[in-house]
Amino acid sequence: MIVYADVLFLINFISSYIMLRLIECIILKRRAKTVRIIIAAAVGGIASVTVFCADIPYALLLPIKTLSAVIMVFTAFFNRGGHILHTVLWLFALSGMTVAAAMLLAMLLGNETGVLVKCGTIYFDLPSGVFLPLFILSYAAVALFMKILQNRRAKRRYSVTISYGGKKITVPALFDSGNLLRDPLSGKCVSVLEWDKAKELIGADYGFDTLLEHTGDVILRAVPYRGINGADGIIYAFTADEMEIPEERKSAENTLIGLYNGRLSPDGEYNALVNSALL
Repeated sequence: MIVYADVLFLINFISSYIMLRLIECIILKRRAKTVRIIIAAAVGGIASVTVFCADIPYALLLPIKTLSAVIMVFTAFFNRGGHILHTVLWLFALSGMTVAAAMLLAMLLGNETGVLVKCGTIYFDLPSGVFLPLFILSYAAVALFMKILQNRRAKRRYSVTISYGGKKITVPALFDSGNLLRDPLSGKCVSVLEWDKAKELIGADYGFDTLLEHTGDVILRAVPYRGINGADGIIYAFTADEMEIPEERKSAENTLIGLYNGRLSPDGEYNALVNSALL
């Protein structure tokens, strides 16, 4: 089969662009600049052409693909470190799901299709009238799968243990897929804990209204946020020594815990919200 470099680049440029948009909308849930995603998608297209057309030892193909994925993710979404590894893994997962879905749909359509796959990069020799519907159906299937997966994760409950200053408390918590709050200075993600529970941990014998008068007891960060109604606000957060999530076998050291003066759950089923970036 003859592989045309321009067609290969175009297919993988469009593919990379759509995958990055899916990650933006479903995984990260925050807007990225279009020009950055276009540049990142171009990196994906160039890497695909390099993998297929350049005379490169097979042992170097995976490192090249991995490096290109890191560059794509960093270019599209991050100004500094962030959770690059987590996002790169999602990019690889999306790529694998898309290849599998495209090949399955090609077989179901019953067309004489020339397919080449090399180190996760796919090339189709398809008539244009077949390729476009196949392309759309493949990504629609992947997007639907991701949405179902995220919706299932959004309802998880945990029992988290938060450590601070030699003390520990264990509280029921909700995985909040909509909580993407980060401290703009440190880049750390912010989980949320009810003040009544936080008092036990930091040893406070005063009310939330006088919190700022006792900054000698605990160092606070003022983290700005924007609510669902578009209103801006400030949440005060302290740095916990560790936050453990046994059900996921995960823990986060020096993570920020925002203080909420009220009940997070009307029926008291949970007292904390786990930041989505921690899982």
